[in-house]
Amino acid sequence: MAFQLYYSDVCPDTPAFVEKLKELQVDYQAFNINESIPNLKSFLNHCDHEAAFQARKNLGQVGVPALQVSETDFLFTIDELNTYFGGDTHVSTSQD
Repeated sequence: MAFQLYYSDVCPDTPAFVEKLKELQVDYQAFNINESIPNLKSFLNHCDHEAAFQARKNLGQVGVPALQVSETDFLFTIDELNTYFGGDTHVSTSQD
């Protein structure tokens, strides 16, 4: 399965997340949830049905950016990217 990035071009966390993906040389297919209804529907399907999103919802967050790395697993933060792909241990973001 190819990695899929769900993001919003108006989310303040997206630029740093995408920059980290580039730094880690991660290939992915991008879906801007603000760009089209099909992109939004695909994201909402995951958001509504995948347990990984529950913690985000509990915090009042939308859940983007989110990198899908398996059928049910998603990465939401730069720290998670670093852990999964073996990058730097910490990069400051607005989520910190």
